[in-house]
Amino acid sequence: TPSLWYRRPVGSRGTIQDFAGFNASKDAEALKTAMEGLGTDETTVIEILTGRSNAQRQLIAEEFKSYTGKELKDALKEDTSGDFGRALVALVTPPAEFDAEQINRTVRGVGTNETALIEIVASRNSQQIRDISQVYYRARSSMPRHLPCGGSIGNPLEQEPTWLPAHFFCLFTASTEQEAKQCVCATTMW
Repeated sequence: TPSLWYRRPVGSRGTIQDFAGFNASKDAEALKTAMEGLGTDETTVIEILTGRSNAQRQLIAEEFKSYTGKELKDALKEDTSGDFGRALVALVTPPAEFDAEQINRTVRGVGTNETALIEIVASRNSQQIRDISQVYYRARSSMPRHLPCGGSIGNPLEQEPTWLPAHFFCLFTASTEQEAKQCVCATTMW
C-alpha cells in the first residue's frame, strides 16, 4: 500500500490545521447520523469535513468504515450530488488516490491538459510521486507499467490516445535506472 505521506508534516503550507480535541470515532458517528434517513444534515457534514486536516479526514474515513462497514466516499456519493457531492468526496479521498485520478483525467481522451499534469507532478515530493504512481498503475491495471524491449504493443497510432502521456508518466515516475531504461526502450522500438 502507498505510504501515508499525508500524515507527515510538510511545514506550514496550507490553511487547514489539525482540529484540537479531534476524535475520529465521534466524527464518524456524527457523519453517520447526519446521513441517516431522508435528507442529509449538510451543515454537520460540511463542519466536520472542512474543519479537519487531511490526515484527520483519512482517520475519520477509516473509523466510518469500521463503524458502518461502508466506505465514507460511497456514503457521500449516495447522499449528495453535483459539485457539492464531488467536493465532499474529494475531501475524503486519500491524496495519492486523488492525484492519480486527476492525472488520469488530464491524459484521458484526445489531448492532454499539460498545465494540470505539470501542476500536480511538479508540486509533489519524490515519495508522493511514487505513491501516486503506485495508485495510478494499480487503478489502470489494464495498462502495463513497463513495456519490456522486444515486447509488442502494436502500432502506437492504433492505440488508445492516452498511451504517450501515460508512457511519459511511466518515465517520470521510474524509481530506478532499469525502470527508466524500460520506458525509454518501449518508446524507441517503433
